[in-house]
Amino acid sequence: MPELGDLIEIFRTNVSGVRVPLLDYQHWAVYVGDGYVVHLVNLGSDSFSSSSSSSKPQTKSKGFKGKIKRQKLKDVAGNDEWRVNNKLDNKRSPRPALEIVQEALSLVGQDMFYHVTKWNCEHFVNKLRYGVSRSWQVLKYTLVAGAGYLGGAVGTLLGPLGTVGGATGAAVYTKALLDKLE
Repeated sequence: MPELGDLIEIFRTNVSGVRVPLLDYQHWAVYVGDGYVVHLVNLGSDSFSSSSSSSKPQTKSKGFKGKIKRQKLKDVAGNDEWRVNNKLDNKRSPRPALEIVQEALSLVGQDMFYHVTKWNCEHFVNKLRYGVSRSWQVLKYTLVAGAGYLGGAVGTLLGPLGTVGGATGAAVYTKALLDKLE
């Protein structure tokens, strides 16, 4: 059972219901008690300019409209697997649980800027728990895309065997970087 202020990682599956590494994604929420979580939901419409607030990014970037919701964890997760994942606790001190919960609940119902790479549900919960916005998913996909680009460039220069070697080397390098972060 989660404790107050815990971060909840929900493993979303692809359309066929099978988890495929690097193709799946995680939705994030913060546990606020009695089976409820607070999370940032992408409403996927209307361009939205953010403004300054304690849990909002300091930016004027255009993004989508998001909404902060309080819902039962079982409803948010549905049939997807979930776990408590306070993975930055070994690197950063979490804020006191009651402060996390109070701030999360104070934001419920508010519209908020949402951008897949600049301010998503993972940025939101890390800002609540640790005071810093981070999204390891964004970093993971950025590194994977960079590795693919690097592998393709090496392959273009060296031919078919270079493509395999370049892609393999880039993948190993990307995995090493991700392992250091977690």
